[in-house]
Amino acid sequence: MSKTITPKDIQLREAFSKAIRDLLESGVSAARIAAEIGVRRQTVYLYRDKKVTPSARKVHRLCEEWSVTLDIGGFKFGEAAFSQPAKSSSKSEQLSLLKYLERLPPESFDIRVLGRVGEAFRIEVSIKPAKSA
Repeated sequence: MSKTITPKDIQLREAFSKAIRDLLESGVSAARIAAEIGVRRQTVYLYRDKKVTPSARKVHRLCEEWSVTLDIGGFKFGEAAFSQPAKSSSKSEQLSLLKYLERLPPESFDIRVLGRVGEAFRIEVSIKPAKSA
């Protein structure tokens, strides 16, 4: 049973084919392309001839190895499209907030006990910013 080829598949095949053709024309061998993206040499020619649709992993490897950018339906996919988002630096932000709070004088804090929930207390804390000198 064959997979239905969607318009997006066709666009991906065309963009990937162009990238493969450009590499081959620039002197990169099909064997090297195959080794770098993890396919057989014959598959490189299938990509070039738009006979098969590459997986996201193959697109990623091609973009990563040769800094290729693919234009697929007006969207540009390059190496950065596959990078992991930067981890949040919330810990460092919290630490800087704690340092700020440590520098405030005690009169900057208004603390009210709202009630008790089991073993814990519910409190409300209001912080008045330090006045600039």
